Amino acid sequence: MLVVTVDGTHLYGKYKGHLFLAVAMNGNREIFPLAYAVVDGETCESWAWFFRLLVQRVIGSQQLCITSDRHIGIINSYRDLPELQTELIMKRFCLRHIRSNFMTKFRNSDLKILVRAAGSTHNIQQFEGYMTVIRNMSEEGYKYLNDIPCAAWTLCFDGGFRCGILTTNSSESFKNMLKGCRMLPVTAILSMSYAKMVELFAKRYKLGIQRQEQSIRITSKIKNVLLNREKTKHKWAVSSYGNNQYVYLSGYSGIIQPVLFPQNLDVGSFKVLPPKRPTDEIPRSGRRQHNRYQGEMDFRARR
Repeated sequence: MLVVTVDGTHLYGKYKGHLFLAVAMNGNREIFPLAYAVVDGETCESWAWFFRLLVQRVIGSQQLCITSDRHIGIINSYRDLPELQTELIMKRFCLRHIRSNFMTKFRNSDLKILVRAAGSTHNIQQFEGYMTVIRNMSEEGYKYLNDIPCAAWTLCFDGGFRCGILTTNSSESFKNMLKGCRMLPVTAILSMSYAKMVELFAKRYKLGIQRQEQSIRITSKIKNVLLNREKTKHKWAVSSYGNNQYVYLSGYSGIIQPVLFPQNLDVGSFKVLPPKRPTDEIPRSGRRQHNRYQGEMDFRARR
């Protein structure tokens, strides 16, 4: 699944207009520019033109997840543009912009934290809990969030299409790279943008060739993640847990409640058994206790 963030920014100086950007991320979590264009203004027509060419000339028939802010031109394109009305393309909103727009209307720092928590949690029950707290604090704020489709701004209802990317930070970062050229004439803006991307691709191409020669098949970011996890591998150990036959028979004798939150479990009409308690076959946690017979020389405390 290709995740693309889109954004627009003003041009400064004598030449007015807008710069539209479409940016993805590579396997090393680095920005990967896909397309950019200079338009007269951030209108519904200009966004429809940009999205149409992005799909036709760049994306093609790939699966795509687009993340953006909630500009009216983008929303209209999401709803009406034929090129975006396909099962291969998912439309999502930036959580940071959702929270910013929410704060503009309601101006409550506690609600701001709750909106961020509700949008970023993977657990549906936690999301519902956050929304309940928001509703108790502000009924209007709750209705404002409910008017936005949950799949468009929350991680727990996303279906895995946005790959954990909740914001348009990648396009914002590339926009900051071009900040110095936004007051130049249009031809100079395009030339400078092209030069920056050529430099970026050339640098990463050399790095990629070096990694191939060294037979390195993973990126440095992923490598660091694996190394950090390897540092904590000593915390995990395999221990004997009773007789296998006993475990199998107990496992299929009924449904064992695996956690202490039965309200989160959909078990149908089956009877839920309580969690297994430590027995002689199941070792208890902590250091093993030994029984020793006390002799006459042992001191016994008074009770």
